[in-house]
Amino acid sequence: MDTTGPHPGPGLPAGNPGTTGNPAIPPPAPAATGRHGRRWLIAGAVIVLLIIIAAALIIFGIIRLGPEPIVGTWSIGETSVRMVCDPDGTATLRYPDTGDYAVGRWERIGEDTYQFSSGKAGTKIVVIYDPISDVLHTKDFSVIFVRVR
Repeated sequence: MDTTGPHPGPGLPAGNPGTTGNPAIPPPAPAATGRHGRRWLIAGAVIVLLIIIAAALIIFGIIRLGPEPIVGTWSIGETSVRMVCDPDGTATLRYPDTGDYAVGRWERIGEDTYQFSSGKAGTKIVVIYDPISDVLHTKDFSVIFVRVR
């Protein structure tokens, strides 16, 4: 005869020898060591850093959302000549003093580089957009377009 303690019935887990009452309860899982929490903290910090970098790139014009930055109205230097660049690629020069105007096309040909062409005269001019000063200028700065606000 066994005197070490009660024996479980069919289908019950074995109890601890020498104890009376309920069957054995498995010991609790070990507490988290903190590595899991650190991983979440690092992942969160990386995500926040990426958001800050993306926001800075957008703010400084390196990454653009929306239409090309040259869309709008420009003035050639301090003159009254206006150039309107539409989103569809149309460029219209207007000379308020004489009432004359010219219609041409603009297209993006590189990073911050655009080409304006006149269908009538076949003239082509390459301009560079400077996102920091928000101006368009030719390579030699002989013509500078200032945004009209």
